[in-house]
Amino acid sequence: MSNDSAIKETLFSIKKKGRSIASKFFRKFNRLFLSNKLSEKESYNVPIVINNRNRYTCMLQLINWLERNNYSNIIILDNDSTYAPLLEYYKTTKHKVIFLKRNVGYMALWETEFFKNIKKGFYVYTDPDVIPNPFCPGNIVYKLYSVLSKYNSIEKAGAALKINDLPDQYDQKKNVLEWEKIYWEKHVEKNVFDAVVDTTFALYKPLAFGNAEMSKAYRVGGEYEFLHLPWYIDSNNLTEEEKYYRNNVLKTSSQWSSK
Repeated sequence: MSNDSAIKETLFSIKKKGRSIASKFFRKFNRLFLSNKLSEKESYNVPIVINNRNRYTCMLQLINWLERNNYSNIIILDNDSTYAPLLEYYKTTKHKVIFLKRNVGYMALWETEFFKNIKKGFYVYTDPDVIPNPFCPGNIVYKLYSVLSKYNSIEKAGAALKINDLPDQYDQKKNVLEWEKIYWEKHVEKNVFDAVVDTTFALYKPLAFGNAEMSKAYRVGGEYEFLHLPWYIDSNNLTEEEKYYRNNVLKTSSQWSSK
């Protein structure tokens, strides 16, 4: 790399960091004029936005869990899905489905007009292929809120992803363990970790937005851990649905969505 290129890259990095700091400052300032309180009862009506493309069985497991635990404000952002069983489900579901008519990608919520409808309040944003572990308490959203309200430095709190029970039949197990272990190293308190959260299940403060780089986050583990379902597959015996998903995935997905 030439000196000129290195200087330009450094200046760009400084400007980008400066914009990020300024954006966070203004969000924090504007948040002073909004409600930053959430009762446990209200937490069950927080918008839960599921960003989806061609995930059916995984998403259905997540929605079924949310319904069983009395979450009532579920919204699906569909990124131009083509999987027939999923499209049939959309015809009958009672939940709001917003058809984006194109594959916007893993940051779809923040890149579409719908975000304006919810950005002034607390909201959950999640991929469709993560679900609470079988023993997860039903008050997951309020638990995440309790962490958000306790630590002023963060803008979102997400569920930690369980990694100590991945099957050997999953051919990316070693890579996942190597990648994910760092997110369990920086303890904030018992079962709370200083770790980035991309677009797995997380609660956002009013006006907060963006991926791991844009919003500081903590992960909540212990009984609130989530399972990333694609990590539990038999890589040598894929379902037809998984084959379809992989054959139709594009390069706009988050870190592990196609693994």
